[in-house]
Amino acid sequence: MFNAEGCTLNIKLQRITLGNDYYTLSEKEFTGNHFDFSATDKVAGTPFRNHYLDITKVSDGCEGVKIKGFYGFEHEEPDW
Repeated sequence: MFNAEGCTLNIKLQRITLGNDYYTLSEKEFTGNHFDFSATDKVAGTPFRNHYLDITKVSDGCEGVKIKGFYGFEHEEPDW
């Protein structure tokens, strides 16, 4: 996350159910720049379910913010 001086963002990692309901798995606020994956968050995901990032501005001054990195989830396949 860069170009975020003076900006606070609220970032939620959510899971979407088949009934189109959203369950928050993780919620964090980040203020300012975060380089080298310092804004990392890891939670247990649910395989075969849709996951969603909800990013909202908490403060003013967030017009030019850029977010770059890996989005998604990984899970281990069971040993069958």
